Amino acid sequence: MKSDVAFEQRMKPIFGELFRRDPAGRMWLPALLSPQSAPGSVSYETSGAIITKPEDAFLRKYPPPAGFLRWLALHPGRLTWPDDGMRRFAPEIQLAREEHIGDFGPTPWRARKAEAAAAIDRGETCDCEGKWWAYEGPATIHCAVETDSLLLFILGALDKPPGDAGEWYPGRCEIFRDLDVARENAGQRNFAILLISDSPLERPSRAEAVRALHHLPPDEAERFARERIGYLLWADVRKLLQER
Repeated sequence: MKSDVAFEQRMKPIFGELFRRDPAGRMWLPALLSPQSAPGSVSYETSGAIITKPEDAFLRKYPPPAGFLRWLALHPGRLTWPDDGMRRFAPEIQLAREEHIGDFGPTPWRARKAEAAAAIDRGETCDCEGKWWAYEGPATIHCAVETDSLLLFILGALDKPPGDAGEWYPGRCEIFRDLDVARENAGQRNFAILLISDSPLERPSRAEAVRALHHLPPDEAERFARERIGYLLWADVRKLLQER
């Protein structure tokens, strides 16, 4: 669903102009988060100015969520080996993942689960590319906006169903992955994502939310999907730009 075309043709020019006119976002961010001026948006009061520098807001990269990686580490039976089990990796990574999935019996299986969980608990997800237990890669966010009270991810979308965030856990669509990333990086702040498209998008079902956020309680996963994902049209955003 996330689209590089939407980013280059719409997201960067439009939000770049909003940042240029008002870097603190005092005029346009509250309007973007108000259902009165932006129907379908999430509804959050945001106090204070945007603290993200405009040059740091676009295509910002975040590590994969530690909570999800830890859940995968402890539940390797939930993993699906890519390419119907035919994908091959560097020898040491191949062996570790085969042992983790249980191909060599319970002793290495338990040891690999403990090894992965310990690495994640030490905070190694911040630099985990190339680690055997990194079954999900980093997220690149089209536009990340932070205030003292809110972390907001703004994503330019295509008018089609979202794709999976990775290959090891089919059904974890990229939108819920990005929401999960926002949840982990928000700290004590509120968090949300906005999807902006040309035409209305079909909203995900409760089953899709629970599947993608399986490491969270089902009611919490469903509530996040219902309350923390906003849907806007580019026409609404252009109107905001014209008014400010």
